[in-house]
Amino acid sequence: MLGLVLGARSVAAEVAAPTEERCLTAYEQGQRLRKKHALLASRAELLLCAQSACPATFRPECVQWLAEVQELIPSIVVRLEGGDGTSAAADVRVTVDGVVVAERLDGVPIELDPGPHVVRFASKTGLKSEQTIVVIEGERLRVLTFTLPTSTQVTTPQHDEVKPPLPSASRSWTPWIFAGLGTVALGSFAYFGATGLSKRHELEQCTPRCQQGDIDATGRRFLVADVSLAVSIVSFGIATWSWLTPRVRAEVSSSGASIQISGAF
Repeated sequence: MLGLVLGARSVAAEVAAPTEERCLTAYEQGQRLRKKHALLASRAELLLCAQSACPATFRPECVQWLAEVQELIPSIVVRLEGGDGTSAAADVRVTVDGVVVAERLDGVPIELDPGPHVVRFASKTGLKSEQTIVVIEGERLRVLTFTLPTSTQVTTPQHDEVKPPLPSASRSWTPWIFAGLGTVALGSFAYFGATGLSKRHELEQCTPRCQQGDIDATGRRFLVADVSLAVSIVSFGIATWSWLTPRVRAEVSSSGASIQISGAF
């Protein structure tokens, strides 16, 4: 505790003495920051209000709290493995949460607030490494080791072979037109087939006194139904072929193969 008081006096000698209002603010902020576990900022405030220039009514409390906070501040020591020992350590920069905390590894502890931190290591030769750590209050001189890769460990990333996407196949209205025609023809088959069966049933009631015109009309209905069924089958077949043909061509094109079809149609 004596060392802390002497440190506070040395600070007071280097900077202008704080006002009573600033001392009171530091007294209050030191406590708030400690409760939020912002120990480094809390220490700075308590170090200010512990100066002899601050009122004696609360200065002793600042000195006591300053000692307590100092004991709670965790610290790490970054150590390097591999590479060329001392010369490599001189070329290392350490950052914590994006802030540079060391330009070289000299064994000096690095103080942190408790909680999670991202520690990054970077050498002047371009080698980088990173660790995410969680430090706790009172954890002192935690050794954090980074391994410096050697030239044999640095490999060129292997890129997986990326296959080009299938060329987009432009589709015309042909499949939809023939699908619609097939649907209409199928409906025609259903209608004329059903009415033909109905007429046939009526002819069975009047046989053999049926009119020839009724007999011919029934036959025509069945003929239209048969033709409609044939048109429906052919239309759906053409629609299916028109739909699948662009996809087949795209797949053949992407594989680098060519198919030649010859002959008369």
